[in-house]
Amino acid sequence: NSAGNHVIRYNEIWSDSTHMYNDIIGYARHDMRRGFPGPDSDIYGNYLANCWDEPIEADGGNRNVRIWGNYMDEFFAGISAAENNLGPLYVWNNVSGRSYSPPGSKYWGYAMFFKQEYREDGYKYVFHNTILQPNGEGAGGVQTVLESNGELFNVITRNNIFYVRNDTKYSIALRSESKNNDFDYDLCNKLHPEEPHGLDGKPIFVPHSGFDRSKMRGNFSLSPKSKGFDAGIIIPNFRENYQGATPDMGASEAGMPDFEYGVNAYTNK
Repeated sequence: NSAGNHVIRYNEIWSDSTHMYNDIIGYARHDMRRGFPGPDSDIYGNYLANCWDEPIEADGGNRNVRIWGNYMDEFFAGISAAENNLGPLYVWNNVSGRSYSPPGSKYWGYAMFFKQEYREDGYKYVFHNTILQPNGEGAGGVQTVLESNGELFNVITRNNIFYVRNDTKYSIALRSESKNNDFDYDLCNKLHPEEPHGLDGKPIFVPHSGFDRSKMRGNFSLSPKSKGFDAGIIIPNFRENYQGATPDMGASEAGMPDFEYGVNAYTNK
C-alpha cells in the first residue's frame, strides 16, 4: 500500500503443483486508492507460474500502472484489476498458458484471463494480449469463465486474441449492466459484445510456436492463413514496428524476434 514508483521486471517465480503460491505478485489487502502496485509502476518481462489465484493482482488505484510482456502459466485467473479506482491501467503483450486449480482448491478448475469485480472509475486499456490453449487447458476470457460472465466497466480492448476454452461460453463478458466500454479489433472464438472490426474464429499460429521453458522464450505469431493476421489497428506507442498493412492481432507480430522472459531476457545469454 505504498506510494508507488515500483518496477518489477525480468523475474522468474515458479513452484510446483504441490507447493502453490496464493497470488504471486500482489498485496495482502486491497485499497481503494493505493493497493498494489501503487501509482506510476511497471510490471514486465516476468515468468510467473504455479499459483492458486492470480500471477498478477493489481488491485487498487492503478494510477498510471503498466503491465506488459509477461508470460503466465499454471495459474487460476491471469491478471486481476478487481479494483481500478483511478487508472489508467495499461495491459498489453501478455500471454497466458495453462489455467489450472489443483484438487483441494476452494475455486473451480480454471478462470479468466482478465478479471474485474467492482464498479470503479479508472479506465483499463487492454491491447495485443494472447490467450493460448495448450492441450485445451488455457484460460477463459475477459471477466468470463464457463457459462458465467460478469460486469465490465471502463474497459477498452484492441488487437487481442481472446481464444478461450471450449466449455467457456464468452470471450468477453456480455452483460447489460456493463458501461463505458469500447471493444474492437479483437479475435474471439466465443460470444462477445459487438465489435465493428472484430473477428470470430480460432487463431492459427505458425509451426513450432509457443513458449519454450528451457530458453525462456516465446513465439506466438499468427500464420498468414489465420484470421487476425494483418487485421489489427495501429495503436501509437504500443505496436510501432509491424509488417504488412496493419499490425497482427495478439501479442506477437509475424517476422519479429521472440519474446524473452526472466533473468536473462534480452542479454544474449
